[in-house]
Amino acid sequence: MTKLIYNGVEYKIDDFDGSILDAIKSLGLEFAADCGGRGTCKKCQVLIDGEQGLKKVLACQTLAKDAHTIYAETASDMII
Repeated sequence: MTKLIYNGVEYKIDDFDGSILDAIKSLGLEFAADCGGRGTCKKCQVLIDGEQGLKKVLACQTLAKDAHTIYAETASDMII
């Protein structure tokens, strides 16, 4: 089971074959990806809890099914 925690709200994205960014967009959620998903702007960083524990990844370059839980926030809500 894969779940997305987006701005504190939980969404289930089981069996989604695309990237985390595609999963977020398929839910109609707003998310920063200025480079269009090419992995160059680095604005789509999310935290995932997967087989290797917690780590930061680019949502556009990581498959949604590679994570158990994905933590994402809108760009305006992110703390840097």
